Amino acid sequence: MNDKLGILVSSDKYIDHLIGITKAAHRAGKKVTIFLTNQGVFLTKNERFTELEGICHISLCSLCFESFKHEKPSFPDKKREVHRTGWDLPYKPLQLVL
Repeated sequence: MNDKLGILVSSDKYIDHLIGITKAAHRAGKKVTIFLTNQGVFLTKNERFTELEGICHISLCSLCFESFKHEKPSFPDKKREVHRTGWDLPYKPLQLVL
């Protein structure tokens, strides 16, 4: 049985479903990885986005992130960070550490 779940998100809609699926997979003992691309990068500004804290790994497409002139997510209440990963791809994904 596979203990991993990868979710590719290209829309800023359906955050309720994303959170629900992620929480269910986490409760089932799965390691969840979410990759935000295209309009999906706007989910970082959704007030519910922080519900994913501690239950998954999130990466962002920096090309989409920067092409929308989107600012890095800010989390004033706790120390969190966004940094570039070292992947050798045509675009450089950003890793969001929650």
